[in-house]
Amino acid sequence: MGMTKDEAWAAAEQGVVVDMKDLTGVNADVERVDVDVLLTSQPDTFNLMLLAIEAMQQDGSNLGWFQIAGIHGYPTVLWDDVNKSNRTWDNNDKKFGSMGGYCAHGRLTFGPWHRPYLALLEQTIYRNMVTIAGKYTNADVKARYLAAAQKFRLPYIDYFRARAAGHNVTRRNITENDIRDPDGDPDRDPRAAEPAKFEYDFGLPDIFMKPEVTIKRFPNDEPKTADNPLYTYQFSDKTGELQQGDKERLADYGSTKMTIRCPSLVGDKRKSAKTHGNHQLNYNLNWSVQDRVSLLLSFMRDHPYRTFEAVGSDELVRGDFTKVASIPGGRPSGSLENLHNTYHNLIGFAGHMGDPQYAAFDPVFWFHHANIDRYFALWQAANPHDADHPERWFPAPTDPKQTYDGEKPLYPFYKRRDGPGEGDYWTSDDVQQTSVLGYVYDDFSRMAKLNQTVPEYMGKRYDWATRKPDSSILADMPIPLLSSAVEASPLFHPPPPKTSPGVSNSVRLAPMLPPSAPIVPLNAIDPRFDRDWYVDSRVKRMAANGTFTIYFFLSPKGALPDAEPARYASSPYLVGMHHVFTSRREGCDNCAEAEEEGKLSVGTAPITGALLRYLEDEVEGGEGVESMRPEHVGPFLEERLRWRVVFHGFDRKDPREAGLQLKIGVSAKVYHDEGEPTYEEYPEVVDRILEAASAVASV
Repeated sequence: MGMTKDEAWAAAEQGVVVDMKDLTGVNADVERVDVDVLLTSQPDTFNLMLLAIEAMQQDGSNLGWFQIAGIHGYPTVLWDDVNKSNRTWDNNDKKFGSMGGYCAHGRLTFGPWHRPYLALLEQTIYRNMVTIAGKYTNADVKARYLAAAQKFRLPYIDYFRARAAGHNVTRRNITENDIRDPDGDPDRDPRAAEPAKFEYDFGLPDIFMKPEVTIKRFPNDEPKTADNPLYTYQFSDKTGELQQGDKERLADYGSTKMTIRCPSLVGDKRKSAKTHGNHQLNYNLNWSVQDRVSLLLSFMRDHPYRTFEAVGSDELVRGDFTKVASIPGGRPSGSLENLHNTYHNLIGFAGHMGDPQYAAFDPVFWFHHANIDRYFALWQAANPHDADHPERWFPAPTDPKQTYDGEKPLYPFYKRRDGPGEGDYWTSDDVQQTSVLGYVYDDFSRMAKLNQTVPEYMGKRYDWATRKPDSSILADMPIPLLSSAVEASPLFHPPPPKTSPGVSNSVRLAPMLPPSAPIVPLNAIDPRFDRDWYVDSRVKRMAANGTFTIYFFLSPKGALPDAEPARYASSPYLVGMHHVFTSRREGCDNCAEAEEEGKLSVGTAPITGALLRYLEDEVEGGEGVESMRPEHVGPFLEERLRWRVVFHGFDRKDPREAGLQLKIGVSAKVYHDEGEPTYEEYPEVVDRILEAASAVASV
């Protein structure tokens, strides 16, 4: 603890990012937990958090919701005059001007930059919680809420924690045209029109899906129905004004009045959405979840991902991604940033969360990023940076005159503020450990209790949701479901009868911890399942001057809804995507530099789960694959693998356009009975697809 409580409070009021231990006066790193865990086990803390976020969304100051969210993208103004020398593109003079944004996407600073960003919001929520707790008139109630505020840290959304059991989802916009070819023949895959059936529901937690909740308000602790501040953010000129051009672009993402997730994409309705497309959103999150779990576990376990350059960013740092041998150990082109980008698209899909210029206005952004920071912290714990392992952090500059990236300031996050735009700033080296900001993730106490390493812990917690190299069958879930407790929360029910002052209506639950059963070792590798398969991609980051997506399908010829690219996300043939999450050069210095330097973005789409659905003994007509071996998967991909490029959610582009610099690869992780997995690439598969492609139509 470096400051007194009063000093930390005064600094935080000026926008300085401080250690939460100093701010709270409690010398302990409080745990960040999953959002449903906080909701069910600390209901008073959760209630206060909602009230604090509600207050921030009505605050037009530098520490209100609009201004803090705007650090990530729009509005194209400086936050507290920080870094006036930043460059941005002047479209009139066709040169770089003197004002820009602070985005850190596509750089190795991606993870470190978002760490103090989350901390700024976290401490601002906390200060509002304390202020609100002081407004309750009953002394016991006030004391209870002040104690609850001390326990607050920003919760995360664990995307691989099932929210409920037994879940059926019908894909949105499935029509007869989706399941029949133009000649009226039965669909080649009869399952296309069936509801998507998931044994467990990995959708967004309920608290983000309900327009209204019941909140206990000051001064009398009375429960009242209110708009849910986690459902959306309402744009208002009273709290912050976007420039006219920025407002006009808002409409492209569903609404100019509120943040929207998965908006309707049919004609003009796309620009006037009033509710989220929750049905599509939950389908998106459940779709291919086991492949995303498997990819995350690879980051934590596999040798090729033990360097910061390999896992920290979707920037192509070195080597040809299609030749895995060019990077020691070989690797596909996945990264934590790439996984992060995918979830932005799955949640937003042409809504505000899908574009970095507006994403931070959506309340779900912050809980999503807390989870990405959690993954980053776990990866760091599995791969500690020290003198013997310099490759686990930023590489040394090639030019001795250059500033080491780890020491560059993470604008606009003050470490000390001397005035507007003046002071010292946090650096990546400063935030290597989360404890300097006063928080830790609950995974670490579980690991300590079970005496497990990060790979052991992550395997025990999430391996159940993936297929194994000795079997394609999922295992039993070790993480307790909280669905009943969540449904019972007073937040989701009308106000109950009044109780005596000082008595909480909260639901109290025993701690929810996973069982401590030992990890079950793999059996001998089954040759049928000895590979995980990926479609890798490389593309020019600024090709669209904004966000865009490469979609991958396992589809019969002519079965994709090419006349309506907005329907690609609900196609039954979709197996993966590479979402390039970047802002426009006009309002982002980093993006303008990326364009000037010709930066490339790389991504990987794991497709093993999709391939397993086509195992020959599970597909009518024998049109599937016999095994995961290359002699069976290769020909299947040559026949069915197709890709499409879509700018800004709905504008389809020809993948062969020179400006894209698009390159596709196919690779696999190969499991062995002894030793670590290895990676192989299969360039001949893509070569044959391109050779067979029509000269007119893209593949």
